[in-house]
Amino acid sequence: MMSFTSIVVAVAALAASVEAAPKRRATGQFIVPFRGPSYCLSVQGTPADGALVTPADCFAGGGARLWDISPGDGLVRLSGTNFCLDAGTNPHNNVEMKVWTCYPGLSNQQWYYTSDNRIAITGGTQCLDFSSTNIVQTYQCTSGNNNQVFVAQPPNSNGKGGVTSSATPPPVATSSSAAPPAASSSTVPVSNGKAIKFKADPSLCLTVVPGKLTNGQAVGLYQCSDQYYASWSYTAQGLVQLGNSGFCLDAGTNPHNNVGLKIWQCYPGLSNQIWKLAGNTISVADASGGFNQCVDKTQNGVVSNGFSPLQTYQCTAYNTNQMYLF
Repeated sequence: MMSFTSIVVAVAALAASVEAAPKRRATGQFIVPFRGPSYCLSVQGTPADGALVTPADCFAGGGARLWDISPGDGLVRLSGTNFCLDAGTNPHNNVEMKVWTCYPGLSNQQWYYTSDNRIAITGGTQCLDFSSTNIVQTYQCTSGNNNQVFVAQPPNSNGKGGVTSSATPPPVATSSSAAPPAASSSTVPVSNGKAIKFKADPSLCLTVVPGKLTNGQAVGLYQCSDQYYASWSYTAQGLVQLGNSGFCLDAGTNPHNNVGLKIWQCYPGLSNQIWKLAGNTISVADASGGFNQCVDKTQNGVVSNGFSPLQTYQCTAYNTNQMYLF
């Protein structure tokens, strides 16, 4: 049986050994914030898209969860699930951490577990941080900040984990080592944001209701404007991104006839956000890699204030409801 003392000794020795031994993928690890050593990282409620990452009691079966985390670059996955640590599309100070469906290669799920025990966004300057109010968040990577020290360790024979504040903390990063290596992929717009106009009536443009930038918000036709909510960029990954908002045109997980168009947090590589702009049509990828569903103006679909909802529908030649200028 592994005693509590042996756990403390192992953690205290970790900094001295990290460079001497080869790094291997570790599954089923507690992630322990050094500043709150009786806590381990967990998830609030049942794991689901957007579920918050929270601290839980390591020592008394208080709901702590295990994670798959590797030294170096990669996903930080909630063990036994397909949910991963996610920093959101615009990581910055004081953003509470959540889990989201794992998408390998997605920049906001790429973390670098450093040899000085930071969990940093790959290619960025934000680190996982355990705040003074016990919030798990991102924050600017800072030298000497023990809020940003996390120890990954397996549970002991009783299924428990944790470290004590008397243990020697692993060394924290210096300013020269704070930034992890650059990410292997990024979203690079290939055109400036511009209007997408309805060919049959170019006074109407693809628009999101202003002030309602949330997952699932409807996309429709409305009087053209030069504002961000009617400005779109087509990216190298095939995303149709709304301004610089971090939201993208989304056809849902099963694009088919009469499915309303919406915006959703951008996820490069997600098929329901991969679009092809060709001729005058905008079509979305399906599970087989084809592009058979097109952006379509609904018949008699005018709602309040002249907003006409859009949908996906089987692509049909010469269908004026499916013709756009971009």
